[in-house]
Amino acid sequence: MTTYEVMFKIERITFGCEQLAIGNVTFQNLTSEIVEAWKADSENALLSPRDNAVGHPVGIVEVDDISDVDNAIRYACDEFDRTLNILRVCIGSFRSTLIYDEQLLQRRNGLIAIRPIGIQAGPIKVALDRKFGPIGDLELSKDLTISANEFIGNLTPLHDRTIQGRLRDALLRSLEWIGTSITRDNYDHKVVDLCTALEAALTTKDDPRKGEAIALRMMLLAMSLDKRFRDPGELYRIYEKRSQVVHGSALGVCERSDYYRIRAIAEESVLRIIELNGKQSSVTRKTRLIGYLESVECVEKALTWLMQWADEDTQAVAKYAEDKLNKLRSASQNTSGQRK
Repeated sequence: MTTYEVMFKIERITFGCEQLAIGNVTFQNLTSEIVEAWKADSENALLSPRDNAVGHPVGIVEVDDISDVDNAIRYACDEFDRTLNILRVCIGSFRSTLIYDEQLLQRRNGLIAIRPIGIQAGPIKVALDRKFGPIGDLELSKDLTISANEFIGNLTPLHDRTIQGRLRDALLRSLEWIGTSITRDNYDHKVVDLCTALEAALTTKDDPRKGEAIALRMMLLAMSLDKRFRDPGELYRIYEKRSQVVHGSALGVCERSDYYRIRAIAEESVLRIIELNGKQSSVTRKTRLIGYLESVECVEKALTWLMQWADEDTQAVAKYAEDKLNKLRSASQNTSGQRK
């Protein structure tokens, strides 16, 4: 088994002086030192000519214990694309200035270089074709780099294995769905991806009423950290639009405002689950996360807030919370009776 480095040229972005490292993928501009190291044995289309190569944005993936070059490339392509989706989320989280989705359509440009560590191998070409086109290069300013690095730092527990197992997988999957939503050219599809991201983070396959469950748990998650929460009725309303698209074959249902609202909720939810995991060592699985959030006391508090609002969407969430509370109380009484 061999460890490889796989380098991809990236279009439509310019990195600052600082690297952005997410897991085993490093994003940066090419330096003369990297070009020299990778041109050690032969000319490479990705790195030639040298003067044009220096400063070009690349992503370098390190893959371990791979049997051959073809498998290394296949694994690295998948890993790079998944991580690029996460990078989109990190950059797009910048709040001082709106970053448009069309600015976050970075892609591999088709050139790949691969080498066993310390030895350079030949390039391979990859073709890409998308109708949803970018609107110019995105240059990462100092402030934008700082913001992206701050978001990346919040994800550290996912990459240093502080959070492990299915919870880690669920959160990474959620981040990838958020990143994928950015690349969609249709607001219906964007919202569907973001609802899937929330399902990955906050529901299990045993939840029959996922829209209500997500809205309530988003609220409970914020309350558990003493933070403000967004309108759960609004989240439920947007999720119902998702159901119209997926199950009712409706088109043109979702709006730009729906997309940005639910994207912010999805990003916050992932970060808050990571934060809660750092404060509550018992929250190591999604089922334990849900169990922690849905205590009798917490659901009672949430229901009290929900009952203040008369709109149909908030009342749907309130009804779900009431049903959940009744089940929790019943289970608690049964447990007490068995102990007696």
